[in-house]
Parts: sequence; C-alpha cells; structure tokens
Amino acid sequence: MQKRTKSFIINPSLLSCDLSNLKTEVKKVEEAGADGLHIDVMDGHFVPNLTFGPWIVKDLSQITHLPLDVHLMVANPEVQWESFAQAGAHSISVHYEALKDFSILSNIKNLGISSGLAIKPKTSVESVFPYLEHIDFIIIMTVEPGFSGQKFIESSALKIKSLRQELDRRKTSVKIEIDGGVNNQTLQWLNEADILVSGHYIFKSNNYRSAISRLKGVVNE
Repeated sequence: MQKRTKSFIINPSLLSCDLSNLKTEVKKVEEAGADGLHIDVMDGHFVPNLTFGPWIVKDLSQITHLPLDVHLMVANPEVQWESFAQAGAHSISVHYEALKDFSILSNIKNLGISSGLAIKPKTSVESVFPYLEHIDFIIIMTVEPGFSGQKFIESSALKIKSLRQELDRRKTSVKIEIDGGVNNQTLQWLNEADILVSGHYIFKSNNYRSAISRLKGVVNE
C-alpha cells in the first residue's frame, strides 16, 4: 500500500446521500472526517437532471461547519452564481463550456469565495490555461456530468497530469479537484490532485469514516 506525503481534501457529494435524511447524513460525514460538502447544482438544460437551488445551500450553512463547495452545472452561470454566493457558498465552480462572461471568475474571488472552473471529459485541459490567474481551483470531470455512480474515465489521468505540470511550471497555488467515479480503486490515477469529490463510494458504504479515511491516505490498494 503506497501512502501520499499529504492528505487529499475529501468533499462528499450530497447527490448520492439519502436526501430524506439530509441533516443526519451531513452530521455523519462531518463526524467521519469530511473536509467539505460538494453540492451539484443541475438545471435540466446544461445537464438532464434537476437538483439543488440556493435554498439548500442556505439551509446547509445553518446545520454544518463544513465548507460548502457549490458546483454549477447550469446553462447560465452568469445569472445564477450570485444567489449561491449570498446563500453561503464557500466555493463556487462554473463550467467552461457554459460560460460566456469569464469576468465572473474574478467577481467570485472578490467576494472572498473560492472561484473554480470545471471542464467536461471531452474538453481539453489546455482550455482553462488562460484563466488560471483568475481562479482558485479547477474541477476535472472524470465522468459525464449529471448522474452519480458512473465509472471513472481512465483517460482523464492524462489531463490531470498535464494540468499538474502546467500548475507547477507557473508556480501557482491553483488546486486540482476531481469529480466522478472516485473510489479506492481509482485513486491510483489521482495522486496529482488536491481535492476529491466522492458520492457513491462514501454514501453507499457501510462505514463513512472508513471510506473517507481510505480516500484521504491511500494511493494504491
């Protein structure tokens, strides 16, 4: 078993939790060692499904101390991001493929909120290079956005490696966040990342603490 020199930041994705017991689920991952909560916002246009609105972010901010990592999978992020900022998001990511006005990346940062840019599996990682100075993190989607429980796309490992090389070359503190198919088997491709989003693996496990601990410290099992 190979160990990392530093631990991953683990943000469980609430898309996979038991939403009928949301408060209980949040408390369970808090106690299990989660570092934040990942909230997938879907509008039925950019991706097929509908999920959470700003109200859920506001409610969550009142029941947890964990940072709220809001991922906007929406067709018009320019219109929607401010309502999530006002609701209490600690970080907000928008999709490169949906964005028309890239100035909102700096606007998010100016509010003291971590600003992120997300890319789909078919989008080249080089597409985000011009915007690195305006963001705090990049989400590399390692499944197609919109559905939980999908299989990790192994070719994503090359994108992660290329992005890490570029970040190191620039000596920037921008973090790499991985979203999709993250589990104890796919960690072997994720050593270059900083933040892992995991839903199905954590919330469908029998022991949240054990699942999160495996993700934090293990590269290969």
